[in-house]
Amino acid sequence: MILNGDSAWFVPPTSRYGLSKVSSRELTNSSFTFLCQVKIDWSKMIEGSHTQEAAIMIKNGKHLGITVMKTGDNFRVVKGAIWVESNILEEKGIREIIIPVNDAINTPDISDEYLNLVFSYDIINKKLQLIVNNRKKIIDVPNELIDYTPSWLWIGCANPLESETNYHQHYFFGEYKLVGIYQKYLTDDEIIDAFAKIINPEHKPVAYYDFKETTPYKVLDITLNGNNLNKYDKKWMDAS
Repeated sequence: MILNGDSAWFVPPTSRYGLSKVSSRELTNSSFTFLCQVKIDWSKMIEGSHTQEAAIMIKNGKHLGITVMKTGDNFRVVKGAIWVESNILEEKGIREIIIPVNDAINTPDISDEYLNLVFSYDIINKKLQLIVNNRKKIIDVPNELIDYTPSWLWIGCANPLESETNYHQHYFFGEYKLVGIYQKYLTDDEIIDAFAKIINPEHKPVAYYDFKETTPYKVLDITLNGNNLNKYDKKWMDAS
């Protein structure tokens, strides 16, 4: 699926018709994994403008999930971020991991390749992980995540609602090859299976999209959980 910075898709938090077997509403209240394979059109991202950051998979509000950024001197990075709460002021706020993809001095430039991205949270061991192809970073997150229950999970945009400014909408330019959402902190072997499109119920899949069966407004969830990906349409939302 190719997006040109002007459309957003969402995973329904609940099914309007009771067709979903697994809800995404409370996804971040326990361990979870987001993964996707994307190719980014960096040429459409302009440093210093509202297009310099683009959302891959985001729970909106104080955004949780994966974005990509293009900063000064064409520096390109993948970022994973969550927000945490605490009674201690210094311990609350954003926790993020940043992995460069065109830091040619230290690592090969992979920014124009298809990127396998994994963003996962381990609620038991309080770990946050970001993987970009074979580049992995893990940080400790001892504090609880803020409540994302009211938030929606967006693909291709951080939040398309008109109340948001351009700088917080973060529309995506590029191509999605697959997207997977799991209610589990996947192991390395389970991640390999996921990218191989092996849908194992023991991995607790919430939804998985390979973009093979689509309409202009829906993408089939091949887990058969009923969480089909929906295209955001302001008219439809106003009528609902």
